[in-house]
Amino acid sequence: MRDRPIDTLVDSLLANRPKGWAKAVLFRSACRSVPLALGKQSISVSDLDHWGKMIFRPLVLAWASRFSEKIWPETEITKNLVDASNPVSFEDQDHMFLPVALSAARTAYVFGDTVFPDPKDADDASYFEFTAQSASFVAKLTVDHAVKECTSEDTPQKYGADADKYLQAIFDDIDFLISNRSEKGNEIFNQPLWLQSAPAVFDDYWKRAKTDFQSENLGFWTSWFDRRINGMDRGFDQNPNSDMAIGEFLLEQVSTWWDQKFANVSAAIDQFKNELTDPNFTSNLSSESGIRPEKQNPYSAIFQTSNDQKITIAFGAGKDRLRKDTEANNRYNEAIRESNHLLDLCRGSNSAGDAPAIVELYLEALGQDLDDAKPSLIVLRGERIRKYLFALISENSDSLTPYVDDAIILQLSVLQDAHNLLVGLDPYLDRMDRARLGPDIDATSVSPRELRDRIKELHEQEVVSDETKEFIDQAVELALPPHKFSERLSGRVTGYAENFLRYSIEFVATYPLATVTSATIASMMTFGVVGTLLAGSTAITIIYHLGRNILANEEKYRKWAGNSPANQANYEKLLKLLKKLPLNSNPN
Repeated sequence: MRDRPIDTLVDSLLANRPKGWAKAVLFRSACRSVPLALGKQSISVSDLDHWGKMIFRPLVLAWASRFSEKIWPETEITKNLVDASNPVSFEDQDHMFLPVALSAARTAYVFGDTVFPDPKDADDASYFEFTAQSASFVAKLTVDHAVKECTSEDTPQKYGADADKYLQAIFDDIDFLISNRSEKGNEIFNQPLWLQSAPAVFDDYWKRAKTDFQSENLGFWTSWFDRRINGMDRGFDQNPNSDMAIGEFLLEQVSTWWDQKFANVSAAIDQFKNELTDPNFTSNLSSESGIRPEKQNPYSAIFQTSNDQKITIAFGAGKDRLRKDTEANNRYNEAIRESNHLLDLCRGSNSAGDAPAIVELYLEALGQDLDDAKPSLIVLRGERIRKYLFALISENSDSLTPYVDDAIILQLSVLQDAHNLLVGLDPYLDRMDRARLGPDIDATSVSPRELRDRIKELHEQEVVSDETKEFIDQAVELALPPHKFSERLSGRVTGYAENFLRYSIEFVATYPLATVTSATIASMMTFGVVGTLLAGSTAITIIYHLGRNILANEEKYRKWAGNSPANQANYEKLLKLLKKLPLNSNPN
């Protein structure tokens, strides 16, 4: 199939498809050609002015015109768009292939529409044929130029296989539109420009060209193009209303406005953008993805970021919910007193078993007073006391369980009662202890072993803290049979899983957008951050490893979303967002 001429091949792929698909192929092929057209050499200031207008004006206007309601019927804006797509010379196509491609793209995008001022009167067959031919033409120019550039004698050998990726990208786009049953083709505009990894020649050439543009204060345009590369929903780094306003502003400018120096054009846009800036708007992944992170369930372990930038459990979370009255203090003091008494017994015995270690951990969870208590640890380590006592007194107890003095077993029973009274008196601790986590929790939806395995993987990549892994390991151990309360404890583990996912969604979605780039990821991998976090790179490292782990276990994590429709929707948006981020970097 690929032995056929590229334009004929693309024509056949677009045959009998919605006409919007051809527009999508046009626009995305033209975008992929930009770094190739700019070349591998540094760009002079005069050429920056020329190429900036030649490249970014038609591309940005093409983007802004997609959803503009002012295109129909024919208006001054339509005239401006046609001006932006005036045909250019076909001479010297080796150098001018991009302007030619952009001319065809803009003509199909805008002039093709103005032939039929009202879409209801359009001859769909003629319109589609016109647009599809333009798409095939642009695709052929881009792929042919990629082949020539990547196989020339003075091109580094590492680019040798990159040309194939330009043709593959067209197949990938059409496969995406088919699998999503797209009616208009708009869905793919919010996907990364390369649905698979970008060619090295594209990344390298664009990195060099971007440096040149930014050195002349033309960063507005490179920022816009970076957003196309990453598949961001909006054209500009603004809130939705301002984003649309900038697009309309550009659509309304006549040719004489664009004829001034490109630096002046950029300054005028910056001034207009600054007037629209919302001081309360923060550009982050949440603002791009539509994710609205849900609060974690307060009756389960609460996750946060530690001082050393790892995901950890906030063991003190919820202590402000504890009862602090006289009776509560009495129960609390009784639990401490019985714990200390048990430790005294253990010190005078040669057959104390694991009791000292278990009780010391329980005392640590209790803290110095109720203001120092760690609710999630109290519940977990109290459960460990129950399970240990159950193992000691059960007729089916493991014969390998070390012998423990009867006096210590009796005091363990007293301590268990004191713990039960402590948590039973306090509504907050009682609800955590009973794993009554609310209607969003399915008591058996997440396998304890599944939670343990995911946390283990993330701990190995230094995403989660040692304390978090230890906590989850203990919780899973308690939830597994033969504990007589294993079903209830599995429900508690499910609560941990759901809160972990909710925090993961919040962490990723609220991360500053501008720092999540291919260059950031590549730099991180260059310095070998796999398993070793660097100062200033820790948050992006967490996103990298966490994102890859979620994508590798997509269906398993879906259970962690629980029964909350809002959280399920957030998870689907998170998946869509993660698939846009450059998480396919290879450390080799």
